[in-house]
Parts: sequence; C-alpha cells; structure tokens
Amino acid sequence: KERMGNRVLLLVLLRINGEDIFESVRSSLGLGEKALQRSEWYEASSYYEKALKLVREHGLVINVAAESQLYNNVGWAAYQLGEYDKALMRYETGARACDRALSEGLSECVTKVYENIYELVHKVLNRRAEAIAWMRQGASAAQRAASSRGLSGADAIDLGALARLRLGYLLVLHDELQEAEQVLFPLLQAYLIDFPPADWRRRSLAQEAAGYLAWSKSLRRHWTSASDAFALAAQLGLPTNATNCSRTNSWHLRQTWFQLDTDPTNPDWQVLPLPISWGNSTHSFEKPPWCLARKNQNIRNECSTWHDAQDKDWTRTNHGPPARVKFIYAKDVWIGGEAGAVTWQAPPKCNIFTGDRTAAGSLPADWGIASVNAGLPPPPDDWLINSSSSRQNTKSSINLEDALFLGDPVRALKRKPPFATTSRKLRPIVESIEAAIVLLDAREGHKMFWHHQTETISRLAICLTRLFHRDGTPAVPYFDKRTVILFPITLGPTIQAFLKSGHAVALSLNATNRLRAYEWRPATTWRLRKAYFLDWSPAISDDMPLRWRSNHEFDQNDDDYTKWLADFVAKYVPQRRQYLDSIFRLHLVPPALLRLQAQLLHKAFPRNKNKTNFITVLIYSRSDTDKRHVVSESKLLDLLKIKWKHHQIEFLLWRGGVAPDIERAARDWGRAALIIAPHGAGIANIIHCAPGTPIIVLPAADCTGAPSASDEYFIHTARALDLRLHFAHLDKPPPMFFNFSLFHSQELESLVTLADTLLFP
Repeated sequence: KERMGNRVLLLVLLRINGEDIFESVRSSLGLGEKALQRSEWYEASSYYEKALKLVREHGLVINVAAESQLYNNVGWAAYQLGEYDKALMRYETGARACDRALSEGLSECVTKVYENIYELVHKVLNRRAEAIAWMRQGASAAQRAASSRGLSGADAIDLGALARLRLGYLLVLHDELQEAEQVLFPLLQAYLIDFPPADWRRRSLAQEAAGYLAWSKSLRRHWTSASDAFALAAQLGLPTNATNCSRTNSWHLRQTWFQLDTDPTNPDWQVLPLPISWGNSTHSFEKPPWCLARKNQNIRNECSTWHDAQDKDWTRTNHGPPARVKFIYAKDVWIGGEAGAVTWQAPPKCNIFTGDRTAAGSLPADWGIASVNAGLPPPPDDWLINSSSSRQNTKSSINLEDALFLGDPVRALKRKPPFATTSRKLRPIVESIEAAIVLLDAREGHKMFWHHQTETISRLAICLTRLFHRDGTPAVPYFDKRTVILFPITLGPTIQAFLKSGHAVALSLNATNRLRAYEWRPATTWRLRKAYFLDWSPAISDDMPLRWRSNHEFDQNDDDYTKWLADFVAKYVPQRRQYLDSIFRLHLVPPALLRLQAQLLHKAFPRNKNKTNFITVLIYSRSDTDKRHVVSESKLLDLLKIKWKHHQIEFLLWRGGVAPDIERAARDWGRAALIIAPHGAGIANIIHCAPGTPIIVLPAADCTGAPSASDEYFIHTARALDLRLHFAHLDKPPPMFFNFSLFHSQELESLVTLADTLLFP
C-alpha cells in the first residue's frame, strides 16, 4: 500500500541562486521519483535527501502541498529501509506542512501523511498512545481547516475522515470507548445521510466505522446495539448494483442457514441434518498427567474424584446432547476477497452466505475496500470444469486497486481507488473445482489464530470421522467420491500432521488427490460447481455458572447516537438479527463436537507417557505478542519455583509462535498437569488437555469488569472437555487490548497459593 503518490513534485522556487541549483534540485527530485516508483528505496532516499539539503542550504521556498508530499516521500523511503526514527521525523515535518496545506484548500495530504504515520507508529512501533495523539492532531487540523474554509456539517467531517476513522479504531483498542463512539458516530451519520449511497469511497469508510462501533458496543456488553452495528456493516459491504438479480432485484444477505430446508427441490441450496453424538472424553486415557504425577510423588488420594469439593460448578459430564450440525449444499458458488471468506452465488441468485459463524452476519473486514476486493468477470457458460483444478488466465488484465466490490461480486469495476497509487497490473486467475466440502472460517479467513483453528478443525473432524470411510469413499449419501475437501492453507500443517500420524481416512483422501489446500492471492477467485459447508447454530450453555454468565443488564440505549443507530438500522436493515445476550457465544462450538475433536486429536497425537517423576507446569507466555502479555511473568515463575522447591517440577514457558503447530501443542499441553495462562487465543489449546486438568486463567476485562464476556469461549470449552478452569482474582485486570501490568506482592502470593491448591490439594 504505497501512499507516496505518483505525481512528479512541482516546486515553486521563490528565490534561486543560480540556474545550476535549480537544475540540481529538479534532477534530484526526478531521479528520486523514478527510484521510488521502482521500489529502489536507498536510491530514492539519497536523491530526496540531496534535494532537501539544497533547499535548506540555499533558502529555497516551496509551496506547502509540494513540501508535504516531498517529506512524505522521504519518510516512505526511510520506512521501507527500516529507518523508522528517520521516517517518523520526516513524516512529522510533512504533517506540519499538511496542516498548512489543509487551510489553503489542499486536502489530499491528510490521507497520505497521517495514514503513513498510523502505519508506522501503531502497526510497526506498537506505540498506541502516541498514534492516538497523532490521529487527534490530524483530525483537529482538518477541523480547523474546515472552519477557516467555511465548511460545516458533513463536509467538515469529510475533510478529515480517514484520521477520524483511525482515531476511533485506536480509541476502541485503548479502552476509551465513549470517546471512540463520539468520534465514529458523526462520521457514520454524515456518510449515510448526507452523501449518496453509491459513493463507494465513503461507503467503504462508513462500513469500517460501523464495524468499530460494533466492537465498542460489544466491549460494553450492549449486545443489541452491537448486533445492529454489525448488521449495518454487513449491509454496507453488500454490492449496491443488483442488476440481473431476481427476487426484488437485490442482493440477499444470508445471516443464518435455515434450520432445515423443507423443500428438497430448492434450486439454490439445501440444508441437511448431521447429528454428532456425545462422546466420552475419558476414552483411551490411562491416567491424566496431574494424577500420575501425584502418584509418582507419593501423594495420598492422588486419583480421587477430580473436581474440587469447594467448587460445585464443576461436575463430570459423561453424557450430553448431540451436536446439531448442518450440512449445507449450494451450487455455483464463488469464494474470494483477500481473506478468502467472501462466499456468494452470482446473479441471478445473488445470495451472500455468512452462515451462523459470524456475529449478526458480519462480513470479513476487507469488504468494501477497493485495494483488496479484486473481482473477476464470470467465465463463459461453456467453462471447462473437471475434478482437478484448472487454472486459466483470462486475456484481460485487472488493476487490483481498480477492482472494487461494488457491483456484481465477480465483476471488476474500472474506478480510481481513493488511496491506491501503484499502477501494477495483475492477471486474474480462476481456480475451478467441480465439488468440494469447504472448511471455511467466515471471520478471518486465512489468518487462522488458535481459537479459529478450534472451529475449523471441528469441521475437519467431522470429515475424517463421519463423512468418509477408511478407504475414502463417502459415508453419507449427500455427495459422491469425486468431492474434495478444500481447506485453508494455514490448516496445511495440521493436515500434514494427520498424514504423518497414519490416519487412515486422511491417507486415503490424500492418495486420490481429494485433500486440496486453497490459498488466497490477489486477483484470484475460486469457483465451485457444487459446494458443501459444515455449520452449526450457536452453542448456548444454559448450565454455565451464574457468576460467569454474561447478561444483558447493561444493554441500554444510553445516548442519542445509539438511539439513532437503532432507528436507522431498523429501516435500513429490516431483516437483521438482534441479540439480547453475548455475541461472543456465536462462536461456541457445540460440546459434542468439541469432544469429537478432542478424541480425534488424542488418537492422532497420543500424549507422551510421563516416564519420570517430574510434573509439567505449563505457563502460556504471550511475551511474543503485542498485547496481553504478563509483565511480571518472570517474578511469578520465580515464586512458583520457590514454593515447589521440594517437588520435581518441569516449568514449561510456552509460546504459540507465528503459526499454529498442532503436534507441538498436543505434546506440550497434553502432558501438562497444570496450566497458567493470560487471556488469549492460545488457551484454545486446552483441547489437548486430559480431563480434570486444572487451568488458571488471568482474565481480560471489558467495561463491566472481569472476566470479560469473551472469556466465555474458554469457559465453554473447559466445561465441554471436563477441565477445571479457574479465574484468578486481579484487583485491576487489564482491558482486552492491554498488557497485564506488574502484579503487587499480594496478588502474586494469591496466584501461587491457588496454583499450589489445585496441583496438590
């Protein structure tokens, strides 16, 4: 995303000391511009710095727009070279010039300089508070310029829209939710009321603003308002051009699959039942690690009933309801978008599928953004389809930044994007498959964090244990033997691990080329003649302990903006879903399916038998992340070592790494007798733990305290797998996107006491 612009800089030299100086400056600028366009950052930086030196030494004066552009380009070249301090210094000078340029009627610089500052300070340097100060400066500069130019209302907001949007997002991360909503709501109102809906640039920003408002409302547990904002974001992400679409000439956002399709002749899709029975979580376990370790150290009653007498909320669950999985068939399906999670049926059907996997049908975050939604013209009717992938390049080339998801999802509109500057052309590609079971994560696509893997591997578990026989033939009558399993490429290491373990079904499918990885690349779209999806309705735990149950007591329309949102969305998205309880529960996997997944993983990756007398205590460390790591981690570890100095303890400081490694996770979490972990996606690895394993969670906080509503994800998983989860009490638990601060001595002592009680009761 190069935001340096592609225009040659025009300098107005008000005082020239000789023609040679002018020619030297002009030459340096021209050579710097050419080097920048060729991504030759060192050469570009050298030429621009030479021009700047001449301008300063000879007192040359340039107009403010050119000055802002020049310093922005110098900063961009330094940024690409990793010279971040230099880049920030140049950006700062460019921002000062931009502030003056805004007052003179030149508005473009605010979308370049401040966006680059946001990228550097927030995303690279991880200095969120400093980034907030910069975005406040950009929004204030735009506001002052609007006042001096006589702009008001929506026009004034539009002048600094991007800085305002980034500021709102950062404030949500910084737990300044009230201010965030005060920043974002006026932008959303202006773009939805005062500007035409077909204005694709403003529509894209409005969609992003609605998504951030939904985050804020979720963190405040305003569930109905959050679902309204999510539904609005989803609606703004839909194509506005419904040409050739049947049924009222509009696109249809399928926020949920039907419970069951009562019409078997439905030409668009069918929803079929696929019940998964409740499994025994203790199968093939000899003795769990915590039990065996106590026995080896001669601790009395080491394997007595594992739940604590003082905690009546935890009871062994030998039976429970089956998982009501839905097996969905849809024909002529397309999958695209940068995250690979946009799924639709092209006209005349015009269905956008989101399933039950997303909050209020919220679409992927990249919808509506020109630079990532590269579409393709649909192939002709006589397109050759067979069971193997046929990659073909069309004759035309599409500018990635010109392909906006605004009309037909498979059509690229030739419009100039708002921020893109590169002129590079990409050759569009269509990957074509006759029939596939799609293991798709509809929220984050290819990112696949640990907790997303839990949901995706649940779908894989259904395929490997219910849909195919050991020889790879279908076990259900819904599809034939040509159907492949199409899985995210980030699930590749997990698939390889199953093959390495000798899993019979996986080996049979692989031998017949029916395990297919799909990877999302710019300008690539997947076309499936027949698509099958595995989905389920939200798993609500009615028996969840009352003290951990999130509720809707805080769900109130507490300000005028929220009331406006409710009224507007009621008219704009009349078919939306609203929630009175936690939206985070939409991502809970049914307990029976979690147990099925745990059984599959345990069989494929058996836990190492503890041949020593050492007890493994796993401490999940987030020190390699930018949020929620424990500052006093080493101090806690030292105190635990002192407490258990007479025991043989193996302390395992476990980091998740960049990409999930299921073999390592199964080996390490499976042998742990105790887990201590801060809130984070990596806790999803408790799927590998033996029943009864005690887990201490350092909870995150939302606006109603700790544990946050999102902690229900881990509560639900622990209860489904018969694990002993305990939340540590912290006087000041951190907000969702902060770090755990240095604990005071009393908190550390209470953590150590809790750990000792759970491991050696």
